[in-house]
Amino acid sequence: MNVDERSDARERALHLLYEAQSKGISVEEVIGAQVVEPDELVLVLARGAELASNRADELRA
Repeated sequence: MNVDERSDARERALHLLYEAQSKGISVEEVIGAQVVEPDELVLVLARGAELASNRADELRA
């Protein structure tokens, strides 16, 4: 995977995270609603970011 593909994957993951946040739903729900399943790196990045965010929320509580 080249640099452009990794950059595209990060950008796509960010879009999925933004959609989930703006709709108040999980990233899994957003992924499930996609017409074309995102690439594996996009999935790893989006799911990992959501897990890290949830963990941070737990630590602040």
